[in-house]
Amino acid sequence: RSTEALFTRIEERNFEIISSRFQEEAARLERDKASSDRRPTLDAFVSVMKGNSETITSIKDENRVGLQLSVPLYTHGAIGASVAQADANYRKAQAQTRAVMMRLRSEALSANGSLESLAIRVAASDRAAEASAITLRAQQQSLKAGVASRAEVAQATQELLSVRRQQIQVRRDFAAAWLKLQQIVSGFDEAALDQIEARLAMR
Repeated sequence: RSTEALFTRIEERNFEIISSRFQEEAARLERDKASSDRRPTLDAFVSVMKGNSETITSIKDENRVGLQLSVPLYTHGAIGASVAQADANYRKAQAQTRAVMMRLRSEALSANGSLESLAIRVAASDRAAEASAITLRAQQQSLKAGVASRAEVAQATQELLSVRRQQIQVRRDFAAAWLKLQQIVSGFDEAALDQIEARLAMR
């Protein structure tokens, strides 16, 4: 998979980066709220007054529509400190998100590199196992023809068993590397599961 595609999957699926971004967004909203507390506010209002003609005939119905400006008088004390603290918290959350993303990218590159290297080893071990199996069959045929000895057949059998053990081990290493990469990405899709199953299947 390409590096950019790998990074994109991490950003979309990794629970750690999702949580970090959620905390960053919460800190941003808190900073914006704190900042709005020290800004003047302009509010519209409507006032309706009903006159009482039974007592004073000069009082009439009155309707008012207007704007009300509210200006905080103490912006450099507690409110200013609150805004500064909220801004510091937001910047800290941003830095933590970047740090998490950089660490995950580094771990993903390392795990992906190991996976690609092990995939080559898996293919090589498969070819070695096939070659050893062919050699064993040839020795067995030679034994029947009276050309090879039982010792040669036993040696070919031992070599095949040794190659098979190496084949199993490299497949286990591949599975471990794949699981590590998936842990970083935090996604186990069907295509990836089919890939690992195919790699682990003994031929």
